[in-house]
Amino acid sequence: MSKRSSTSIETKLHAIQRRLEHKSNPNYEARQLGVSSHTVREWIRKYRADGLDYQKAIEKYGVSYQQVYAWVRKYQVGSEDALNDNRGRKKPVEELDEHERLKLRIKELEARNEYLEMENAFAKKLAEIKGRNTC
Repeated sequence: MSKRSSTSIETKLHAIQRRLEHKSNPNYEARQLGVSSHTVREWIRKYRADGLDYQKAIEKYGVSYQQVYAWVRKYQVGSEDALNDNRGRKKPVEELDEHERLKLRIKELEARNEYLEMENAFAKKLAEIKGRNTC
């Protein structure tokens, strides 16, 4: 019976990056982690098979390796649609009861009010700046 690896994803990624970026020896990486060099090569093979530079995605989106890994798995299983986040899905207006419709209307009016207040403040500031420049 083989022992299942308990090496963390971050550790695996770090070993892969050292191997790919610094051309380190897979035997060295394996010794450092207490795994076989075959295991390190398998990690690299899987990493490359995804066709994605995980590190660039991590840096670009400011997320963890686990998040990028989860996105890749979701995409592989269900295409692009699987990546849509349906949490907080809103009901169509037709399905709302009267109380929910009123709450929605209040939110819309509050957002509109905030926009108009910002627009007004901007206009005042612009007028102030123009007044200073004409003197």
